[in-house]
Parts: sequence; C-alpha cells; structure tokens
Amino acid sequence: METIKQIQLVITGGTIDSDWAPAKDTAVPLVKSGIKDYIQKFIKPNFAISEHIVCMRDSRNIDDDIRQQILKVLKDSSDENILITHGTYTMAETGRFLKSKFESDSTLQSKRIILVGSFWPLVFSPSDAPFNIGFAVGSFQSIKPGVYIAMNAQLFDPCNVTKHLENAEFITE
Repeated sequence: METIKQIQLVITGGTIDSDWAPAKDTAVPLVKSGIKDYIQKFIKPNFAISEHIVCMRDSRNIDDDIRQQILKVLKDSSDENILITHGTYTMAETGRFLKSKFESDSTLQSKRIILVGSFWPLVFSPSDAPFNIGFAVGSFQSIKPGVYIAMNAQLFDPCNVTKHLENAEFITE
C-alpha cells in the first residue's frame, strides 16, 4: 500500500458542491467550494491537500472547453494523486475524455485520477457525498495510475459505467 503525501483537488461544481435553491426547485452549485474544508475537518488526512477550482457548474454545463481546462490542470500538476469533484450527469463523459488523453500522454501516465460526485449535496443530511469523498480519498492508497470514477462504494472504469438515475447509482455497462 502506498503512503499518500499529497492530493490535489480539482473542483468543477456539481451536486456534491451545491445547495438547494427553493426558488429554482433544484440544487445549484455554491459560489465557493466546501470540499477541501470538509476533507480537512472531517477526514483529517495525514497528507497535504492543494486545490484548483476550474469552475462551479452543474455538470450539464460542463463542455469540451471545461474538459480542456481540467486536462491542462492535470498535465501541469506535479501531484500524482488528483481528485476531481464533478457532477454526475456528465461525469462519465469527462472520465472517458480524460482516459483517452491519459493513454496517449506521458505527462499523465504516472497519475491516479479519480472523479467523484454525489446524488445529494454535501451540505444535506443524509447525503452520499461524505462517503463518496472518503471512499475516493482512501482509494488512492491502493490503485494503479489511471482514470477512475468513485461512486456507490466502487471504482469504475469511465469507459464502462452509466448513471442510473431512477436508482440514484452508477452501474457497470
């Protein structure tokens, strides 16, 4: 098992980093992410955490320009362990995009990249967000370099996963 020295958070918004907006009858991304503070306060890891906020968007508004920005952050990062918070609607699409770049780009091939999200905001109780974040953070110790999606107590290959909205879960295709 590898000892983790640092994790870089790449923040993109999504339900995991949202709050309920009654006037809009939906969850909307917060203005400021609470993920790093949550990890430091409640998970209390024995490693450093850096943070890069790409955007604070509903993942239905994550497009190829944002994916290119995420990719640039990954390529420019000296960190080997990168946790990307992402909305569930387009998480698999972003994961597939990153995996396609990972396989052909030597600057990425030593990195462990995990995308994580939730069906309910971190600020809700109950929510799947705290478990999903903890599971993803803990997974860095035992995975090989690559691109993964952490949802529902599983690590998925982004090329072989589907969001099953009716059951609020991700499943292998």
